[in-house]
Amino acid sequence: MSGSYVRASRCLLLMALWASPLFAQDARPASRHVRAAILLDDHPEPILGEADCQANMPCQVLYHFDLGFEVTISLSRQGATDDGEIRIRCADDCSFKPGWSSVRFGSERHFELYYGEDDHGSLLLISRPRMGELSLIIE
Repeated sequence: MSGSYVRASRCLLLMALWASPLFAQDARPASRHVRAAILLDDHPEPILGEADCQANMPCQVLYHFDLGFEVTISLSRQGATDDGEIRIRCADDCSFKPGWSSVRFGSERHFELYYGEDDHGSLLLISRPRMGELSLIIE
């Protein structure tokens, strides 16, 4: 074998390794711009917030002291979609549909909010009045 053939073969091998999933970089940026809006059923104005969020780090997207709302998300870097976990805190207890203050999300961007929160130890299914909804935009 000639020296140029060996060098070309090594170059092709290195290029193949660099392009393999083992060495591939995630095409999504490390930081994502996230916007959140809470639309309360009994409040005429939306509660808005936004932040630049890093993957796998808690990020406060919305905070409203007067109305007592805080929305925090953690974006995951797994897969091609922006998935992760969203957490809501309210001055008066509030929760997502299953009665929890945090839920995992995938492609969904709209979440109903309810008054009250489960104690996670009860086996009783409790109907809660709807508070409003939370919407996300991830750019």
